[in-house]
Amino acid sequence: MKLSPERTTRAMMMAGAIFYFYWTFVEPSPGGQALAVGTLFGGASFGYGPKPRAVPFVLGFAALLFALHLWRGQPVLFAEGYLIGAGLPWLIYRFAPRSA
Repeated sequence: MKLSPERTTRAMMMAGAIFYFYWTFVEPSPGGQALAVGTLFGGASFGYGPKPRAVPFVLGFAALLFALHLWRGQPVLFAEGYLIGAGLPWLIYRFAPRSA
């Protein structure tokens, strides 16, 4: 099975959603919720085809959520989740072997 940025993006989004529900209903944790939401939106912020492309609506909504976390939440955990969700698929795209 080949590791691809598209599959990793979907996995980051699913992991963010699953952990959000876990940290909301099973083990309530505001920090965990911020991390999970950051991971979900980080994964959804970029689409991968022949070249990566930004999704403006999701980027704008993530910026709004980050501002909300700056005001009343956990901005560092949200930013960490966002960097994980957006960075891991990008690293896979960047270091994937190219066919000549």
